[in-house]
Amino acid sequence: MGHRGWRSTVRESTDQLRARTPPLNLSIDEAASALGVSSRTVRYMVARKELPVVRIGRRVLVSWEALVDSIEYGLTRER
Repeated sequence: MGHRGWRSTVRESTDQLRARTPPLNLSIDEAASALGVSSRTVRYMVARKELPVVRIGRRVLVSWEALVDSIEYGLTRER
């Protein structure tokens, strides 16, 4: 039985995330929860332009697609 690497497992997970009917945009806290990191980490990613956001007044929102794309980009960048 062959061992599938963690990358294929994560790639399947991102495919499952895309298949869900998510909200269009997430707050910083919601994005942090989806990524399993702190809101401070998400804000750091935003500041470093690693995660694109939409600003509406004082609200900072992360699009669901951008969140999934950033996960996939992180996987390909590590290779």
